[in-house]
Amino acid sequence: MRIILSILFSAFLLAGPSLAEEKKETVKDAKDERIKLSYSLGYNSGNNFRKSRVDFDLEIFMKAFKEGFNGEKASLTDQEMREVLLTFRKNIAAMQAERKKEAVEKHRPAAEKNKQGDDVLHKEPDVSKQQEQK
Repeated sequence: MRIILSILFSAFLLAGPSLAEEKKETVKDAKDERIKLSYSLGYNSGNNFRKSRVDFDLEIFMKAFKEGFNGEKASLTDQEMREVLLTFRKNIAAMQAERKKEAVEKHRPAAEKNKQGDDVLHKEPDVSKQQEQK
């Protein structure tokens, strides 16, 4: 559900690129908290999408977001959307499980050394933060 909300919120700013560009100059100094909230939700959602590497069509996403926001008839039925999103969630869960498994295997040697109790904490360098900064 968090992913779906992220998708919706990220689209808020992307829905009007020219409007977002005009407001970009004034977001920091905006008196209206709604502008800052809109920017924050959009930026955080976009950043989260970038990090998660979700593969989707931004143009179709924006079209669907606008249709949903404006209360227009959806191109897919509710059932079709539920099925697609359920499959998406299952795929994300499988990817996360695989990443967790890889991390456990990667750090297993250090964990085994730590079990030996030589009063020295053995740990692998955290390269994930370095990769996120790129």
